[in-house]
Amino acid sequence: MGDKKLGKDTFAFLDEQELQFTEEDRQKTISKIRDNHQHLPGKKEGFLRIFQNHAGPITVSALVIILTIVLLPSLMSDSNTGIIQSDSQQAVHPEINASFSVLLLGKEDTNNRMTVNILLTYNSDNRTIKMVPIPRDTYAPIFDADGEMITRDKLLYAYVYGSGPESAMASVSDLFSVTVDYYAVIPTKEFADSVVLTKNDVRNDQAASKVKKNLSIDKIKNLISQSETNMPEDKLNTLEVNSGTNSIEVVDMNEGLEPKMNNGIYYKEINQDMLDNISSILKKHLTGN
Repeated sequence: MGDKKLGKDTFAFLDEQELQFTEEDRQKTISKIRDNHQHLPGKKEGFLRIFQNHAGPITVSALVIILTIVLLPSLMSDSNTGIIQSDSQQAVHPEINASFSVLLLGKEDTNNRMTVNILLTYNSDNRTIKMVPIPRDTYAPIFDADGEMITRDKLLYAYVYGSGPESAMASVSDLFSVTVDYYAVIPTKEFADSVVLTKNDVRNDQAASKVKKNLSIDKIKNLISQSETNMPEDKLNTLEVNSGTNSIEVVDMNEGLEPKMNNGIYYKEINQDMLDNISSILKKHLTGN
């Protein structure tokens, strides 16, 4: 009851005051309050000075009410602005994903056929590598220098029919629906010696087991550094893996290969389930999702 009486008496007191404070005075006062709020170091003293000069005889209670009406939206706006600026700053500095993919090509010097093809993806966050040895007889789209598909044939011929390593990149990218960032063209003999691959291993699609056993990170970097490649040196230098047996994983696609004959020519087709599975594995590895 005491509180209610106090509130009633207070407003009754306000009603009895003769306030010489027109609408024009109010607008001028609000404007100056805002100006002083932005520029005066002592906000409280600045507000009182303005009201003393322009508001005429005004009660302390009325002053508190006016200040609350004027300053509360401004303070709320400042608070919201701070949140927005924080989000904006985060958007300006997104996390950089340095993961990439590179196609390792073992090319015959005499006929430019690609007898060894390995798609490698590197995740920069956890420093791991996934490698997919692709059989040379894999039936794949072949692209020209303009990125147009010109035929379908063995991946073995992508370099010859197309425009060199760029055509091989386009073929593998289309096959697995994964972006291929770089290539490294390595003489087949040098590649085979490094991985301990024989001609029978290549013909019988035994590359996956040999790659898993023999292709270390040091050998990979050495092969790329001495190859014909479009990979920048600084990018190659980032290629490091964590210690442990799971840092390099080889995806074997032999179970998804189906032997076919087309106009008397033997080739191997990858079934759609295998293609979808490999595509999903590589995309997740590159993005970390």
